Amino acid sequence: MRKITERPEGIEAGTAKLVGFENEKIYSETMRLLEDKTYIRVWPRQKIPMPTAKQQKGL
Repeated sequence: MRKITERPEGIEAGTAKLVGFENEKIYSETMRLLEDKTYIRVWPRQKIPMPTAKQQKGL
């Protein structure tokens, strides 16, 4: 429940979604994940971005 993320690569890759903290938006996105079978099927097939060793040194 936030408006910014420390993992923008997940958003860019489509493996995460930033919905903010408004109750209505959280509810609608949650219901979409639970009810829309075509929407949820796309997520597991996408590559999950992982930081490289060089990127991890900056963490």
